[in-house]
Formats: sequence, C-alpha cells, structure tokens
Amino acid sequence: MLVETRATAQEKKRKHAYIYELAVILTKDTAKQ
Repeated sequence: MLVETRATAQEKKRKHAYIYELAVILTKDTAKQ
C-alpha cells in the first residue's frame, strides 16, 4: 500500500510540473505578442 501511495504521489507531482511548465510556456508566448 505504501509503495502504491508513493507512486501515486510522484505521478501527481509529475502532472503538476508538466501543467506548470505548459503554463509558463503559454505565458511567455503571450508576452512575446
């Protein structure tokens, strides 16, 4: 159970990081225009 929980937490962190990076890229693109 602990291993599953830890893996799920890492997946969530990875998704959050991905979304955050996407937001940063979008913000930079908007700033360029």
